[in-house]
Amino acid sequence: MIENIIEQIKEAEEKAKEIMQETKRQHTDIVEKAYESREKIILEANSKAHEIMQTAESKAREDALREVKELTKEKEKQIENIRSLVLSKEQEAIDIIIKEVLV
Repeated sequence: MIENIIEQIKEAEEKAKEIMQETKRQHTDIVEKAYESREKIILEANSKAHEIMQTAESKAREDALREVKELTKEKEKQIENIRSLVLSKEQEAIDIIIKEVLV
């Protein structure tokens, strides 16, 4: 009877060892999967961040080009207005000189 109890204790200890080993293995697997998942999430986040940065940079370039075109048009209009004013003043000056010479 004592031998039977001792045998049961040994079997229980062996079973406990097996359970502990299985638990450690499962723990290791869970940790490894967590690290793999973390790495995947980090890579996806980096990829998404890179994509967002490229989109933002592209949009900024488009906005800058649009602004340059608008400013260029405005400056060209201003230059044309100045040229027109210069020609008008030049003609006025010529008319004044002609009047002075003829009078």
